[in-house]
Amino acid sequence: MDKTSVVQSLKVVVSKLTRFVGDVTFCKALFFIKNRRAINLDNPVSFSEKLYWLKLFGGLEHYSKYVDKVAVKDYVRSKQLESILIPTLAVYDCAEEFSLNSLPSRFVLKLNNASGYNLVVTDKTKFSEAQLRKMIAKWLKIDFYLITREQQYKPIKNQVIAEEFVEFGAEKALLDYKVYCFHGKPHMIQVISERSGLDQQHTYYDTDWNLLNLSRKEYPAGKAVSKPEKLSDMLHFAELLAPDFPFCRVDFYLVDNKVLFGEITFIPANANLNFLPASEDKRLASLIKLT
Repeated sequence: MDKTSVVQSLKVVVSKLTRFVGDVTFCKALFFIKNRRAINLDNPVSFSEKLYWLKLFGGLEHYSKYVDKVAVKDYVRSKQLESILIPTLAVYDCAEEFSLNSLPSRFVLKLNNASGYNLVVTDKTKFSEAQLRKMIAKWLKIDFYLITREQQYKPIKNQVIAEEFVEFGAEKALLDYKVYCFHGKPHMIQVISERSGLDQQHTYYDTDWNLLNLSRKEYPAGKAVSKPEKLSDMLHFAELLAPDFPFCRVDFYLVDNKVLFGEITFIPANANLNFLPASEDKRLASLIKLT
């Protein structure tokens, strides 16, 4: 079992042991464990504290359709952006519906109602149908709300979606472009490179592609990457998709100079996200106006 699977399994165990603990108590305890101090929910100042406030009191239960990897595609289409969607091959409500023969040699499986539950298949002959059905059955039992206490996941029916495999050519790694939007306006782009399981490298840019003096202690800074030709398109698409939210992150891929939609996230890292230096963390937090 790889490191990612071990972490996921431990989180499931903890969620079952703490399922009767209220959301506020759970989140206060988790914040203390992560930060070694009590959270200030009455007057949140740090970026993490603002995200915890949104998680508990921000009405995220109304945002389910935006984080459901199946339903969000209808939202993207409603913005006349179908061209940036990765095509869906199939959607499964139960493991018995899965048919390996009906899929191409390469594809991607994702749990619609969670983060981190995905499988990239580059050669389907290396998997058996029974093996993948077993994995799908396990995924469909995941209660991601209990793991994270993020309200937006609670109403969603679990499904597994199969998508086309994205061929990204000769690049060493597929870059993730994550646009941080505050009250509908893009302010920062995070680029994730050298991704391998839980190991990643991050760099941060403003909307003019100036490298920011910003990092997270969990991840080393990556090498600066050149300004993408489609940056203005990504920022435009993010603004179209983020108009009604106090904060969200809209993720894209850039493949053969074509922008592809990844997902919309409201609580990155389950709110356990501390930027360095602290002054920049507070500056970003100040962009989230709580009501």
